Amino acid sequence: MDEFLPGMAAAPDPENHLAIAAEKYIEALESLDLIQSHHVLKVELVRGLATVAGKAAAKGQAAAMAMASAQLREAMDDLPQPMEGDEFAKLMEELNRAPQTKETH
Repeated sequence: MDEFLPGMAAAPDPENHLAIAAEKYIEALESLDLIQSHHVLKVELVRGLATVAGKAAAKGQAAAMAMASAQLREAMDDLPQPMEGDEFAKLMEELNRAPQTKETH
């Protein structure tokens, strides 16, 4: 993967399935030449939110997961979309299959 800024495209944690799914989606958009240098901030926002949502899910923090997931969906909508919705639909399926956890205190 091409890096827009040095160090900005670190590999996601192999245990964080949402971060991995988001990275695959970003790579799919890049392979379609939809991601340009002016999208770097939006791409990093998606990466960061996917990481946070995945960590919250792993810790059983349902409220944090829900908030991060909502922001993640919004951030993903701000990325350029392919004409066909196949890759987006696949990612949404992945997000919907993510384990739903109860918040623990």
